[in-house]
Amino acid sequence: APVVAITGAARGIGRAMAKAFAEGGYNTALFDQDGEALSETGAALKQPGFSVCEVVGDAGRREDLELLAKTAVQRWGRVDTWINNAAYCARGWVEEITTEQFERTLDVNLRSAWRSAQLMAQANGTEGGEILNISSTAAFTAGLVYPGRYNAYAPYAASKAGLLALTRTLAREAAPLHLRVNALAPGPVLTELARNIYSEDELRELAGHL
Repeated sequence: APVVAITGAARGIGRAMAKAFAEGGYNTALFDQDGEALSETGAALKQPGFSVCEVVGDAGRREDLELLAKTAVQRWGRVDTWINNAAYCARGWVEEITTEQFERTLDVNLRSAWRSAQLMAQANGTEGGEILNISSTAAFTAGLVYPGRYNAYAPYAASKAGLLALTRTLAREAAPLHLRVNALAPGPVLTELARNIYSEDELRELAGHL
């Protein structure tokens, strides 16, 4: 069976993807920094016929991504599909955001995708595989949904736009290795992350624009 590794797999979009891949017959490696939530997701997916493992780690750390790759390879022999879904979002205007918050955003949202592409290319050689980077509509707009609203996301928007540029470049560079690289850019999704950064009034307004 093919093997998929998913970062940020404990909740939200990552958990939904993990469920879909496991149901589709994939050996599924789940990765998240929240060990408790990750265990809950793993337990929910460990049904008869499903093959799932959990790796606790921080997507912003190369060593942890290496552990994810190593764990999947040791268990199933290789990684066919790698999904960069883990994300960090610091909300604040330009005079408020700290350097640490900006760097953290780039580490989790952008540099992790570069590191995982290196790991896939080095591990699989010309045997290929596929990488899916989860970007955002914030890469295209001044606000998360439409210009002028839900701003104060400069680091997040920059990281997600950079992720699209990285995807386009890697898609060409990795083609000779038979490694396919694509991106998805979802709009707002009602995940725990969204509930943490929006008020109930904002969530209702957001829903009205979808």
